[in-house]
Amino acid sequence: MPHTFTAGTAAVAADVNANLTYLDEISVPVGGIIGWHKSFANVPALTASGKWVECNGQVLADAGSVLNNQTIPNLNGAAGGADSPGHAAKVAMFLRGAVASGTGQQDAFQGHWHNVYVDTTGGTGGENRPAFANTSANTPNALTQTFKSKEAVADGTNGTPRTANETRPSNMAVVWIMRVK
Repeated sequence: MPHTFTAGTAAVAADVNANLTYLDEISVPVGGIIGWHKSFANVPALTASGKWVECNGQVLADAGSVLNNQTIPNLNGAAGGADSPGHAAKVAMFLRGAVASGTGQQDAFQGHWHNVYVDTTGGTGGENRPAFANTSANTPNALTQTFKSKEAVADGTNGTPRTANETRPSNMAVVWIMRVK
């Protein structure tokens, strides 16, 4: 803090303003990205100072910013902006910590296998045996039949599986904004 004040001493406006400027400069650095709950009731719009912009893939046109003429990352998936980092599309993105910044990744699902079991009782909760354990009459023959794991089904304990066109954790949408000056 550039200036300190003590009780009983008058504060000079220029010193107070210098402290406020200092706090503003160190609060979030230029290039810093934060989540903004834009749609929450009574949240004001971004200030006219132009210090913050939405991360919508636009080219920044602000001569007062060190990021002038650079493309702001399209983290919100805005249709009118550039493709999202690491994508050939405009998609909303989660932020992830790394040693270097600016690269993006497409979604992925770790490679894995599934055990296939046969319900030998014809119902639920009955005896289950590995599908390829033997070739008895009630177990499929591994040499003549093809098996595919097609869909997620309830296991009777953890509820109905939720499926979608992506793998994602529980989340709440925010609008990503970046400090540009």
